[in-house]
Amino acid sequence: MPHRIVRFTFIFFGIALGIGIPGGGSVATAQPVAFAFSDPQNPSLWGVGVIEIPVEGEVIDRRLPPLAIAPSAPTGQQQGLIPGQVLFPLTEEIRVAVRPPSEQPIPEPGEGRLLGRLRNLIREVGSPVDQQHQQVLARRITFLFQPTNQLQLRVSDAVGPIQDFPITVQADANARRELLTAWWDGYTRGAADQIQRGDYPTRVESYLVAMLSGRLSLPLPDWYLQQSGIIRSASNPSGSDDPIWGTLSLIGGANKVASEVFRSVAAGVSIDNGPADLALPAPPVWAPDPPMPEVGGEVEIEPLAKAVPPECFYLRYGSFENYLWFKNLTQQNGGDIARMVLIRGLADDAAQRLEKQLNLQMTELSKTMGPAIIDDQAIIGTDLYLANGASMGVLLRAKQNFLLRTSLQGDRKRLASSNQSVTLVEDDGFDGEQVSLLSSADGQVRSFMTEAGDVFFVTNSRHLMKRFLEVQRSGQSLAATPMFASARTSIPVSRNDSVFAYFSPDMIRGLVSPKSLIELRRRMVTQSETALVQLARLAALQENGAGATDIDSLVEAGYLPRTFGNRPDGGGLIDLGNGQVIDTMRGKIGSYLPIADVEIETVTADEAAWYQSIAAAYSKDFSTIDPLMVGIARSTPAPGIERLTIHGEMSPFRVEKFGKYGQYLGQPTNMAMRFAADDLIAAQAHVASPELGPPTHLFAAVKDTVPPDIEDFDGILRTFRTLKNVPGYLGAWPQPGMLDRLPLGLGVGTPVGPGMNRLIGGVYRVTDGSFSLLGFDPAILQNAASNLEAVEVTEPAQVRLAIGDLRGSQFEPWIIEQAYQMTAPKSLAGASFLNLVGLQFDLSPEETLQKSAEILGGRVQCPLGGEYRYDQASRRWSSTAWGAAEPPVSPPAGYVPPPLRWFAGGQASLLQESNRLSVDAMIDRRLEP
Repeated sequence: MPHRIVRFTFIFFGIALGIGIPGGGSVATAQPVAFAFSDPQNPSLWGVGVIEIPVEGEVIDRRLPPLAIAPSAPTGQQQGLIPGQVLFPLTEEIRVAVRPPSEQPIPEPGEGRLLGRLRNLIREVGSPVDQQHQQVLARRITFLFQPTNQLQLRVSDAVGPIQDFPITVQADANARRELLTAWWDGYTRGAADQIQRGDYPTRVESYLVAMLSGRLSLPLPDWYLQQSGIIRSASNPSGSDDPIWGTLSLIGGANKVASEVFRSVAAGVSIDNGPADLALPAPPVWAPDPPMPEVGGEVEIEPLAKAVPPECFYLRYGSFENYLWFKNLTQQNGGDIARMVLIRGLADDAAQRLEKQLNLQMTELSKTMGPAIIDDQAIIGTDLYLANGASMGVLLRAKQNFLLRTSLQGDRKRLASSNQSVTLVEDDGFDGEQVSLLSSADGQVRSFMTEAGDVFFVTNSRHLMKRFLEVQRSGQSLAATPMFASARTSIPVSRNDSVFAYFSPDMIRGLVSPKSLIELRRRMVTQSETALVQLARLAALQENGAGATDIDSLVEAGYLPRTFGNRPDGGGLIDLGNGQVIDTMRGKIGSYLPIADVEIETVTADEAAWYQSIAAAYSKDFSTIDPLMVGIARSTPAPGIERLTIHGEMSPFRVEKFGKYGQYLGQPTNMAMRFAADDLIAAQAHVASPELGPPTHLFAAVKDTVPPDIEDFDGILRTFRTLKNVPGYLGAWPQPGMLDRLPLGLGVGTPVGPGMNRLIGGVYRVTDGSFSLLGFDPAILQNAASNLEAVEVTEPAQVRLAIGDLRGSQFEPWIIEQAYQMTAPKSLAGASFLNLVGLQFDLSPEETLQKSAEILGGRVQCPLGGEYRYDQASRRWSSTAWGAAEPPVSPPAGYVPPPLRWFAGGQASLLQESNRLSVDAMIDRRLEP
């Protein structure tokens, strides 16, 4: 082996100078090193190269700008295969753990400072490895390249060019294989880390791993095909350990489920093997609905509910003004109401797409005219799959039929006349009923409209339109069901709720029907295939510059797996010729045919077995479905404050479905604890348990003060020490017998004062004949004992919670710090993703944003609330929320997590009765200035 190869082998595997670096790293040398190898037996294979550049000076506990690499001289062809073109670079830092000297000089003797410093020194020496400081010795970039004999490469970073490297490619199969293995290990570790941190669908990372594994005959990493069991497949025949929980994850659109499906499809592992030659499985065996109690007197039911099919959810605003309030609230949060709690890394704009599909976008004119022509408004549907083809529609009850009809028809005619791809026709497929259809071939516009009396209905689903018309003829509406009448006694129309939501048992059963779940599972495969085609084209264009990018060619070249497109449902993808693909059965991603309109007659053996396990679990453990209803009313108790009064209920309710957890609550009670004024957070529950003795009120409270650092909660002993610093207490009323029944008198402890005992571990117990309090601070316990009072309240409940206004409290900096520490890594991951897409596929910043949105089905957004921008100088993406190249260690000035911007305090209670579970809450919202 040539001398340079020997030197490479020693350096790369960390043996040089006899010093080993954890993780297979090398030791920085005085001069940069660069090597490249090819396989003489297979000259067409990609070569592998590495460049390692030492770091000057000490770089401790900070990251350096990543390296970039590109040819520094023309390499020949402008189209087709480009010899020497660099592919899939992996940039790393070579680090070593160091223990720098103590940062403070040893103080002069006296006042115990010397002993304290010695204790710190001992702590430094004994600190675990993961808390040691890290020093960067070198930066390394490992890369693949198109076959060539000579490389001329320029390495640079955010500061600018570093050095040009002329490299003679050495023909050595063994060295290439060793370097390729090391590159693959680092590449897959980097992908796994990005996937772990990403707060978006991690399709790009997963595709690159699967594609490169297949093309380079490298093993997939162990983590790649690990499945939770939510999706049963031939490679995972056991299915989910908990089919009910797995079903909820699937219905809820959990990223984990979609990622598992995508990785399986990308790796060529089908989740549905064999032909679809079995009949659709039977649904769960549902228990009959219980008889409803007699409702005394006439129940007021709004007219709009009489137009709703009973298998639909019903989201009623009550007036156009209420709808405007809700829409404005949504727009204040970037079009996603969930941003009031958490900003996710992906904005899918699903609600806006549905408005566009129905052609019901809000304009200034409609805002002005709406209150005069619309009396009531609601959204109905059989599911909430906004990103997967929701089956939904809008009901409008007119004050002025002519004006509302003119407005809706005028908007539809204008779109059809201004867009050649959109047509407006009278659809004759509704048994003679007059229904118009506004549509485009790609499904981005799909709007059926009709009217019945003073009710207008606009929907994207043919099935929903048929059911609406059937209800008008039969009268068998949601309003006619006994459960809805009962709901309107619990949440009467007279509350004047701004939002009223009702989810019927029929609607919830429909979500877990065989058609719905199997089609939802198939759609995940379709979405995965669509994204894979987009990614494969990018990879092919980046590698070859030009060439065929049709699906068959991509499969043949290895950019797509050999099993690609083998779908049991008979569907497939069609190339539209403009870089877009469309599914033959469902349409364009983001505007799929509603699930309610899909016909499924046969399934595969895998699909049947998967669903049968779900049906069996529901039949056994969850055969009854309780209706869910929520009402939200609003008021203005003070200037700048909006109060939301929320009542949620499940009725009828069967506590036995929830096992032992529902049995822990005692009977409803009108007794409640009145806490001290400085108790910022307080919770209480009336429980009944053999361990506690007679029914008891358990409660806990935390004072408004600076809490301990969350990092102190590490291990049992450290957690115990940290809890000692929490300014709070636990209590019971009347005194529980559990502590007194502990053996050896452990619950009694040693008397240390009137009514106060000290227990093992420094815990204090205060008793006064009625209350029993536990805590670590005797002063807090004595203060609590003097302020606590059991009082009688109007509304019975078992669980109560109260949270004060956190803005301006001593808790606020702690909440901001913890929210930032949890969110900043996700923000950095989003920027890293954009860097990855641009680097791996050689895209401009504009192309990076466009292609990312196409692949992910939404815009990448910064979870810290900033905007991602590309910096030409550093050639990196960053967020305006950082104000730097990467998120700072501490929250930047002005950062406030979403809840703190609006939450001004609230309280809630839970009431569990023999046949009803209800939650009441009152939340104060700080209005925007």
